[in-house]
Amino acid sequence: MTRTLERFFQKYVFVHSITLTMLVISFTLSSCELINPDEPIPVYLECDTISFHATTPEQGSSSSAISDAWVFVDGVLQGIYEMPAHFPVLAEGSHKITVKPGIVINGIKNARGAYPFYASFDTTLNLEPTKTYTLHPRSTYLSVTQFKLMEDFEQSGLVLERAPNSDTTLNIQLDAEAFEGHYGAVYLDAARPYFNYRSLHSFYVSPGTTVFAELNYRCDNEFSVGILSQVGSDLVAAEAITIRPTTTWKKIYVSLSDAISSQPSASSYKFYITATKSSTLLNATILLDNVKVLR
Repeated sequence: MTRTLERFFQKYVFVHSITLTMLVISFTLSSCELINPDEPIPVYLECDTISFHATTPEQGSSSSAISDAWVFVDGVLQGIYEMPAHFPVLAEGSHKITVKPGIVINGIKNARGAYPFYASFDTTLNLEPTKTYTLHPRSTYLSVTQFKLMEDFEQSGLVLERAPNSDTTLNIQLDAEAFEGHYGAVYLDAARPYFNYRSLHSFYVSPGTTVFAELNYRCDNEFSVGILSQVGSDLVAAEAITIRPTTTWKKIYVSLSDAISSQPSASSYKFYITATKSSTLLNATILLDNVKVLR
């Protein structure tokens, strides 16, 4: 009887030990899966450039300086990528991809945003893990964009006028220095050190409205752009930015919203460009093209 009980208990302990061991192994494996779950495999998207084209003559030049791609997957922001860009996306199957053109604001590299007047690009892709998909986004001006000023120097008259205190003029030129077609040239020297032009026609926008200026430029002397606000019988100037010299043609996007909002009681506004010859230069030159004010 005693030996029978001993064999029973030995068998029980042995079976119980195996069962316990199996439970421990099973729990350990489950814990590892919880701690180190299978990682999703991404797909990759590439975007080298975003092309832009103005669609009507009233919109002027198709010149652009789109620097960034704001990428959305099914309406959710995936990321903001300086182009050319190659980046992973954790998605599989059919998804809507939206790309918004992004710009550098006021020439400040750390100030970037999706340009509010450029249309987004949409496409639908069937995404498969590990694959790379190359995007070729295209954009135009949004149809609701209003052009409060557009001067490309291709017409017989200017929509910019000389201010009474400007001692030099804006000349229309066509030569090897051109960016595209005709351009505006400002020449400063000891006899003519100050330049000041503003829009011929005033315009009105509500304070708080998003307003930008676009322009192509090349210069060896800095110049400033801003807003003249008509407040009663007075014109009040508010500078937006000062633009630094460059040896090559560049395009800049200038936010005018703060300058406009600085005079909320104004009855109308004008865009202005002004420059004073640097004391370090004997002669100075400022070249301008495709000047636009958009709302």
